[in-house]
Amino acid sequence: MDFNNRNGSFSWSGSFTEDISLRKKKAKKTVMRPAFALAAFLAVSYLAVFVISLLVSLVFNENAEEILYSPYYNMVLNVVAMYLLAFPVFLIVAGKRPEREKLTREKIGIKELLMFFLMAEGCMFVGSLLGNFLSRFIGNMLGGTLESSLEQTLSETPMWLILLVAVIIGPI
Repeated sequence: MDFNNRNGSFSWSGSFTEDISLRKKKAKKTVMRPAFALAAFLAVSYLAVFVISLLVSLVFNENAEEILYSPYYNMVLNVVAMYLLAFPVFLIVAGKRPEREKLTREKIGIKELLMFFLMAEGCMFVGSLLGNFLSRFIGNMLGGTLESSLEQTLSETPMWLILLVAVIIGPI
């Protein structure tokens, strides 16, 4: 696009509609590739959890229930399913990221940081309330209570293991 200073008009180099369609294709490719990669990650991790749990129940007939409901089994199962099986599939599907322009960094003050923190806390609180409401509503509709497997796992796991995984290993 060039600006003509004499009469104050713009002149386009190439077709305007072709430029928009190319931008749409590039934007679609940029957005859809990570979306498909995330969908593949979720599908592979769920499938891996199902298959591994099925194999454990077939191999350990008598002790299967005790093993399947162990918090250590759930942690190991999730690590194997997500990091060893699903994450490589995610990387393969996502492919190489397209080049992008350098972003400039802007410093934010304490006021802005506090504002973003309060907004995030508010969103998290509302999401928690909605999740609890839906869980109780669905539980009442089904005639029982729904239990969260994450909550059950965390309540049965020793505190030192939670701290190790969440504080030390998690950020790595």
